[in-house]
Amino acid sequence: MNKWQDYVTPSPYNDTGENNCPFDWQGYDLRCFIFIDIPMAWIDAENYCIQYGANLASIHNQGEYDFIQESLMTDGQAWIGGNNAVRTSAWLWSDGSDFDGNWVPPKPSRWRRCLAISRWSDYPDLNNWYCEKELPFVCGTRPPGSFYM
Repeated sequence: MNKWQDYVTPSPYNDTGENNCPFDWQGYDLRCFIFIDIPMAWIDAENYCIQYGANLASIHNQGEYDFIQESLMTDGQAWIGGNNAVRTSAWLWSDGSDFDGNWVPPKPSRWRRCLAISRWSDYPDLNNWYCEKELPFVCGTRPPGSFYM
């Protein structure tokens, strides 16, 4: 199964009862993710996700981190929702959820204010990049009727 999508169209939520994620999205731990292989700048990727009722993905535990990272193409990297565009020292998730202390990216940078996850053979990690860099990206959302705790 190809985990990367070249194009996404709005799809109805499935009714299989498994995770209630939109068609072509992958469910993990009551969250839905889709991997988009269209390189875009961070803000363009965020706006793309918003068109489909999502945001760039946020990460809140080791399981989500592992799931997203393992779903990346080999030696790939992708935008996720972390940014420090408002204040250099304060990382935020674009979906408004709390930026958990366990997911601290590299030292804040005056210029590299957007967060990507990578799957490099020797260096899998979270990395801050220039927001204008064009990368594939991961959208994340909650199924209808669920909420952040």
